[in-house]
Amino acid sequence: ENLAPSPFGKKKKNSKANSGPQARKGEEKINGLRPTTNQDVPRVKAEQRGTE
Repeated sequence: ENLAPSPFGKKKKNSKANSGPQARKGEEKINGLRPTTNQDVPRVKAEQRGTE
C-alpha cells in the first residue's frame, strides 16, 4: 500500500481505521471469512507448509 498522503484525502480516513476494531472490520470484509488479524496469516501459511 502506498502510505504517501493522497491528494484526495482518502488516506486520512484509512489512517484512522488502521488502528482499533475498525481495521479488523475492514479485513473481515476483504477476506469474506472469519475475522483475521495480520498475525494470523503467517501462522496459517506456516501450518499449511508443515502439512505439505
